[in-house]
Amino acid sequence: MNFSLSDFKGVCIVKINTDNASQEITKEFKDLLTKLIEEKHYIKFLIDYTSVEFVDSAFLGAMVYAYRNIMVKQGGIKICGLNETLVLRFEITKLNNLFEIFSRREDALQSFN
Repeated sequence: MNFSLSDFKGVCIVKINTDNASQEITKEFKDLLTKLIEEKHYIKFLIDYTSVEFVDSAFLGAMVYAYRNIMVKQGGIKICGLNETLVLRFEITKLNNLFEIFSRREDALQSFN
């Protein structure tokens, strides 16, 4: 499975379990988050990129899609575990202004309080 899920005090942690977050898994990601929002009623998400080496524009688009759906419900989406290359990609695309980015999962989870 490309994603694993866990819950920490109402925050849904979505860990990406592949090194390549690209178009091949974008639909699965969007469908997963849509289901978690609409059926499980999650509005707080932490996306863990620890295993990811590469992310393409299609997957980044899915992140923006998720952000819009979550913000409508007055929720939040945060990111952790980006390597230096991915941090740069988020900065170049200005997505670091949209998402709060944390190095450590623990810090990201605490920020939801």
